[in-house]
Amino acid sequence: MRAMTKSEDIFNFFKKKEPIFNKSEKIAKYITILSMSPFQIVAYMTLTAIIVPISKFPALNIFVNTISGIFYILIPLIPLIVLGRKSRLVGAQFPREERYIVFLTIIPGYLTVIFIYSFIRTYFNLLLSPLINFTISYVIVLIIDFIITCIFKFKTSMHISGAMCGITAMGFYLGPLILLLYLFVPIIAWARWKIKGHTVKQLISGGINGFFTTLISQFILLLLL
Repeated sequence: MRAMTKSEDIFNFFKKKEPIFNKSEKIAKYITILSMSPFQIVAYMTLTAIIVPISKFPALNIFVNTISGIFYILIPLIPLIVLGRKSRLVGAQFPREERYIVFLTIIPGYLTVIFIYSFIRTYFNLLLSPLINFTISYVIVLIIDFIITCIFKFKTSMHISGAMCGITAMGFYLGPLILLLYLFVPIIAWARWKIKGHTVKQLISGGINGFFTTLISQFILLLLL
């Protein structure tokens, strides 16, 4: 029997690892990719537009959005790229065993951006408390996700916890109409369930963490800060 070449071996590895998607599963996969952190991005961009309006502070607005983009968009992509290159992503999903890489990458990043926001608030005398409070809530949500996932070995949904955190936090600063974004959460949950990324229990646990952790932490932060 002819021995497989290295290129054939790699091809077979990807063929075995990547599931075959039907039409609805392909839609669910795209929703999964697009919903990795959209509400967090909407939150920081909207809050920045209100706190540092570009019409009055164009340079400062761009600066704050750039800093936020680095820590909310670029840094969270690092584990995706690393695991993707190592062929350890299955259907655009992080295996539970590899999730510690995500947490160890993004949690220090968000703690860093809290420090940067605090420095900007002090140096430029800007009311950045909404951005700081939102990021603090998100860090707490992520730490709880980390404990549930890596210590209790339960793959809670980071998609849902992140979405619920971002929308709930925006509700405190942008008014009740922004809460209509909750309507997107069932769509994200369906997508994660459809591609077998999570069970219903895992999706519910993510929603409970994202909503109640943010609700409680925002009340406490608004009272203290």
